[in-house]
Amino acid sequence: MHPGSDPVGIARAFSERLGLRTLYLADLDAIAGARPSFGTYGALRDLGVEVWLDAGLRTAADLGALVGTGVSTLVVGSETLRCPAILDKVLAKMGPERVVFSLDLKAGQPLLAAGADWGLPEPWAVAMRALGHGAQRLLLLDLARVGTGTGVGTLALARELSSQFPVEIAVGGGIARAEEIKDAAHAGVSAVLLGSALHSGAIEIERGRVVG
Repeated sequence: MHPGSDPVGIARAFSERLGLRTLYLADLDAIAGARPSFGTYGALRDLGVEVWLDAGLRTAADLGALVGTGVSTLVVGSETLRCPAILDKVLAKMGPERVVFSLDLKAGQPLLAAGADWGLPEPWAVAMRALGHGAQRLLLLDLARVGTGTGVGTLALARELSSQFPVEIAVGGGIARAEEIKDAAHAGVSAVLLGSALHSGAIEIERGRVVG
């Protein structure tokens, strides 16, 4: 689909060849503590696609520069957010419709920034805390499953959350078959993250629709 590994080239291929208009970008360097790749964010924005950006936001001081990128949606991850109360400031600045709280998991257990107090370190408790701070969009992302093709492990949680709260839910990590997208929809999920399944051809997309 694209011969290189540069994110802008891949994004262009996803957009032009597959018809995908919403792309998720995890800046792994920024999440690890390096300077965000602002040039890449701008190049992706200029493609005319909607970008969900996780740039490892840690404190309210990080917010100004990320708002200035012009991306459509800012992803705030439990793995890096140093205090749940910062979520209030992000939501106030961006608006809840432009913020996704990512409940980052590893093998089903929450990944939380050092010192961040989310109450009980359980997925449901962390999700409840985020909703209590005003989040209206959640991403349930199990990093241990990313690229494995072993299936999504968060559908039970998604189903329980969607049945009890008016929340928009996305899931990611492990999807390898088109049938799993249907299972996610039945669990109340409105969006899924696809990466490895597209690169491998396990899931085929044509003009924005799953065909295999």
